[in-house]
Parts: sequence; C-alpha cells; structure tokens
Amino acid sequence: MSINVRSITLAGGQTGQFGSSGRGLVWNLVASLMEVLPNHSIDINYGQTGAGGYLSPQFRPNEELFEACYQYDRRPLLLIEFRMRWRQELEQRLTSPDKAAVFDLYLRLTWQFGT
Repeated sequence: MSINVRSITLAGGQTGQFGSSGRGLVWNLVASLMEVLPNHSIDINYGQTGAGGYLSPQFRPNEELFEACYQYDRRPLLLIEFRMRWRQELEQRLTSPDKAAVFDLYLRLTWQFGT
C-alpha cells in the first residue's frame, strides 16, 4: 500500500460577484491510498474556491467540493470506478434564496473483449 498526499494552494482574485470582496483563495487537498488491497485504490479530494478564484472546471468559483473515488483495476481485462461528489456554494448569491448544493454519483465499468 502506498499513500500519496498532494496539496495545491493559490491566492488571488478580483472583485466578487457574490456580495463579497472576492477573496479568490483557491486550495484543494488530494489523498490517494493506492493498492489498499491488491488492485483496489481510494482517492479523497477536498477543496474550496473563493468567489474571485478559478483553478479548473472541476473547481468552480464560490464553491466547496468533496469527492471520493473507489477504483478496482484489473486492466487490461476490467476496470471499475465509482465516484461520489458533493458541491456547495460557500457564500449565498444575492439573487438566490438558498445556497446551491449538488450531489452526484458516477459508475464506470470498462471491460475488454477479446485479446
């Protein structure tokens, strides 16, 4: 088993459109447990992007993200990946009655036919 931890921290931004000063602080932490059992891996990703910040399409401005991924890898024959993602706005938009929150699941099965 191996553990891989990586952290990205960026600061910056501009005047925000969410009723804030546009802090623009962007950070995330990714921890991977590789080969927890043979061919099984787990990834955890947590991050926040301030109202004026932008890191990538996965990290949208004014958002908090938590993601967990499980992978069973028996390539080239079989690959199973299950991903759970939760997003929530950090600050409520002026034009919205509530903070937006989204939860989604993703299941991918890859099977090779023949040789």
